[in-house]
Amino acid sequence: MDYCLNCGNEIKRKRKQKDTPRKYCSEACRREHQGWRTFGIAVCQYCGKQFKEKRDRANRYCSKECSNKGQRQEAQQIKETEQRRVEAIQEEYNQLLGEHKRIIARLEELQRRIERERSCIVCGQPFVWKTQNQICCSPECSKKHQNRDKDRRIYRNGKPDLSITLTKLYMRDGGVCQICGKQINFDCDNNSDFYPSIDHIQPLAKGGLHSWDNVQLACRICNTLKSNKTNEDPAP
Repeated sequence: MDYCLNCGNEIKRKRKQKDTPRKYCSEACRREHQGWRTFGIAVCQYCGKQFKEKRDRANRYCSKECSNKGQRQEAQQIKETEQRRVEAIQEEYNQLLGEHKRIIARLEELQRRIERERSCIVCGQPFVWKTQNQICCSPECSKKHQNRDKDRRIYRNGKPDLSITLTKLYMRDGGVCQICGKQINFDCDNNSDFYPSIDHIQPLAKGGLHSWDNVQLACRICNTLKSNKTNEDPAP
């Protein structure tokens, strides 16, 4: 004689089932002992309708049609999620690649600056030199540097007369170049060859002084051509 594993009651068998082993007296006891869920009301995850569960496990869809559509919808959502993930990864990759290119370009620029950058001797600003002997960053600084050299040269041969100015010399010599004899004025560009300049009769390089009796008015081109020669020296 067998007894139900759930309720303990005697299991009654029919004549045809006398030799068949049984563990439960009824289907309800089997469900209860095995922990099966009871039938209930569920909501379809596709259409949202309520339906009565037809099995002892949770049902997600109310019908086969909703099940097929829901599974296709889930597959599409998974595909879209994967596509968004791939796009996010690609976007991040492109950003990192762009940053990498900018870093490489910056490194190359710094390398060029290390190899070809120096400080201007006048203003102190860094600049990239074009020729090996370039010491000034711009023509303005180069002109200032040349003027500084000239200012230092007037002290070589003794105490200079600091009252000498180009304007006073122009008034003294009447605006006439003492080398070529042509009238010159300040109306032209200050970089012009015919702009007035101070010329030393006895060049500073040959011991001349920066004094009123040793200076004369000359246009820039004549002063340049005269260079370190005196008025008595023959023309080249």
